[in-house]
Order: sequence, then C-alpha cells, then structure tokens
Amino acid sequence: MNKKLKSFLPALILSTVLSSNFSVLAHSSSQQINEKSQYLNNQKSNLEEVLDKIDVLSKVIRDLDSSIVEEQLEINNINNKNKVLKKNLKDLENEILDLLNERENNKELYEKIKKNINRYGLSEGSEKSLLDKLNKEYTLIQFKTQQSIRKKIVIKDGLEKEYLEKEKNINQSKNLVSRFEEDRNDNEIQLKDIQIKKEIIVIDIKKNEQAINDIMRKIKNESNIKVEELITYANSFLGTPYLWGGTRPETGFDCSGFIQYVYKHFGIKLGRSTFNQIKGGTRIKKENLKPGDLVFFGSWSNPYHNGIYIGDGKFIHSPKTGDVIKISKLNVMNFLTGVRVIK
Repeated sequence: MNKKLKSFLPALILSTVLSSNFSVLAHSSSQQINEKSQYLNNQKSNLEEVLDKIDVLSKVIRDLDSSIVEEQLEINNINNKNKVLKKNLKDLENEILDLLNERENNKELYEKIKKNINRYGLSEGSEKSLLDKLNKEYTLIQFKTQQSIRKKIVIKDGLEKEYLEKEKNINQSKNLVSRFEEDRNDNEIQLKDIQIKKEIIVIDIKKNEQAINDIMRKIKNESNIKVEELITYANSFLGTPYLWGGTRPETGFDCSGFIQYVYKHFGIKLGRSTFNQIKGGTRIKKENLKPGDLVFFGSWSNPYHNGIYIGDGKFIHSPKTGDVIKISKLNVMNFLTGVRVIK
C-alpha cells in the first residue's frame, strides 16, 4: 500500500467517526430541545388557562362572599325591624286587653247602677230620666270603646301581617345565604384543586426549562468536546510531509493549508493563506491562549507561519520543506498573536 495512503487512512477513519458522532449528538440534542420546547409551550398554555380559571373562580368566590355579607346585613336589618314590630304588637295587645277590660268594667258598673237606682228614692219620672241618660252614656262609651278596640285590632292585624312577611323574607335570605355558602364551598374546593394543578404545572415547567438548559449546556459542552476532537483530528496528521501550497493529506500540507483543512472538517471556514486566516477571528494575547486557537508568527505585514495551539504551551503545525507535521513548544521569539475562531 502507498506510504502516503497508509498515513492518510487513520486520519480518514477518525474523521468519519468524529463527524458521525458529533452529527448524531447534535441531531439528538436538537430533537430533544424541539420536543421539550413544544411540550413547554403546551404547558405554558395550560398554565394560562389554569390561571384564567383561578381568576374566574376567585371572582365568583368574592362575589358570593359579598352576597353573603349583603344577605346577612339584610337579615340583621329585618330582625331589628321585627323586634320593633314585636314590641308594637305586644303594646297593642296590652292596649286591646285594657280596652276589653274597660268595656267589661263599664258593663258591670252600668248593671250595678241600673240595679240599685231605685235605692236613691227618686220619683218615677226622675228615675226614668236618669235611666235614659245612663243608657245613652253607657251606649256611647261602649261604642267608642268598641271602635278603639276594632281600630287597634286592624292595626294589630297589619303589624302581624308585616311581621310574618318579614319573617318570610328572613327565611328566604337565610336560604340564600345557605345556597351562597354551599356554592362558595364548592368553588373553593374547585379552586384548591386548580391551584394544586397550577403548582404541578409550574413545577413541570421549571423542570422542563431546567432540562432544556441542561441540554443547552450539554450542547455547549459538546462544542468544547469539539475542540478536543479538533486537536485529536489534527494530531492524526502527525508525520504528514510538508508541501508548499499543499492542501490535502494525500500529498502534504503547508502551514495554512493544514489549518484550513482541519477546521473545514468541523464546519469552520477559514481563508487559504496566513494573511486571510489572521483576520478570521478575535485576536488573543499569548497568555490568554486556549486549545483550538490559531497562533501566528512573523509581523503584521508578513505573518509567514501559523499553527494550532493544543495547550501546555505547545502547538501543532506543518513547519517547512523537508519537515513533517509535528508538535512544537510555543517559545519562539517571533510569536505575533493568537486568533480565536472557536467561540
């Protein structure tokens, strides 16, 4: 087998494995995020519906509480009025009873006078005249007494009717209060159930938001792993010969061709020359370099060489004609700058 092909084959296999694994991980994570985001949106919609129901039930309960208070006030008001009515009825009953007693006393007095009138020694004419006068006075007094009794009975009947009507209103209000309290209790039970449902949904939303954040962190970590994979992939070309203008492992690489080839494999497009690549990212000081950063040598007018920083003060590069891709220490005097292309 061709020597160059032998050196290229492990890199090709590693490239396929890394690319496949990263692609599967990215697709899986993206699918999980989509599924959980859709579920999260559904749960947030459910939460909105539940919160609307809570608002409606809370308002119903407040309205019922207000109605209960109003009815209780009405009951108290009617009770106070009925207390007055009851007192007035009692007073009327006593007044009627007094009038009845007065009527009976008048009758007894009349009978007594009438019975003993002959004891006064009056002439027959005078006695008759006195009896006539007595009859008239008695009849008038009894008539007035009876009229007063009837008037008070009419008033009493009206008060009793009013009293009974108010008692009926009290009972109706009490029934309303009972119904309102029953409705309020039912709504409070519903409210408690819905509030429990709300808490479950809120916990579920937080759980799924956390899950999405975990996946996003995982994706970020996978991005970090990508740097490690990039370095592993670059290391797979160790020993590949330098070729000026080379851009393929089968024939060899120059410094910028090697870098372009490695980063392109991970979806990062860089320019072909050191002059292009030095402009392809954020400039980094030597002390702030991280694995995966590019390192450049020379001057700003002539950045003649570059490589990939792999950590521990080392970088991998394709040095010069007659040499091979290798790892060197970053203690070169003509270090120019680092460039970060992986965020």
